[in-house]
Amino acid sequence: AMEVFFDSSEPYVNHALAVADYVHNNDVALLINVKNALIREPELERYMLEVGVLHGAVTLYGEVGTREHREMAEQIARNVRGVGSVKSGIAVINRI
Repeated sequence: AMEVFFDSSEPYVNHALAVADYVHNNDVALLINVKNALIREPELERYMLEVGVLHGAVTLYGEVGTREHREMAEQIARNVRGVGSVKSGIAVINRI
């Protein structure tokens, strides 16, 4: 990791770094909460769904067997407190 040096007489820089840190920490918390919510759903536990979060916007990735399961995953993510929006990159793959 690179160290960041700044003049403490620059309150704007301090504020920007604090906000960046908060946003990052919030995204990490959302990532964990969404992932946990998906894992707790028995219907979805067989799928290896991945979650991405950037500034409160969640993107879901992976494959499920039915459209209903994709919609279920999207709804679960939307219901997590603090989630701003949900985009789905989940593919429905019907394997016989």
